Amino acid sequence: VRSNINFRAGKLQEAQNKVDSTKQLLNAKRTALEAMEAKITSYQESYKSKVQIQEELESKRQNCTQQMSQMMVLLNSFSRQRKEWEGRLSEVQSALSRLIGDSLLAAASVVYLGPLSETYRAKITKTWIEACNKLNVEVDPEFS
Repeated sequence: VRSNINFRAGKLQEAQNKVDSTKQLLNAKRTALEAMEAKITSYQESYKSKVQIQEELESKRQNCTQQMSQMMVLLNSFSRQRKEWEGRLSEVQSALSRLIGDSLLAAASVVYLGPLSETYRAKITKTWIEACNKLNVEVDPEFS
């Protein structure tokens, strides 16, 4: 009976040792699992923040695209305005270059042409325009 008890005690000790080593392995695996779960949680939080940053950047990109589109419309309208202004500038510069001659003809017309008839007025005005051209004083060729 004693040998049977010793035999069974040995088997019990073996089983107990096996249980202890399995518990140690289980505890090690649980610790590793907790570490992995902590990493996963950390990665999930990092992913969420990256997704949020990506959404913010996408929103900013859309705003920039919209602003750029509006700026292009504005630039195109300024381009058209610029062409109009350049046309008007050339007209003003042309008129400015004739300012002295036209003023001279206007003053002379007021002073000298009042009592004359339409025919004489046109004839004298034409003579004055020719005289101004000979003296290199620019005048409007259609001055009346």
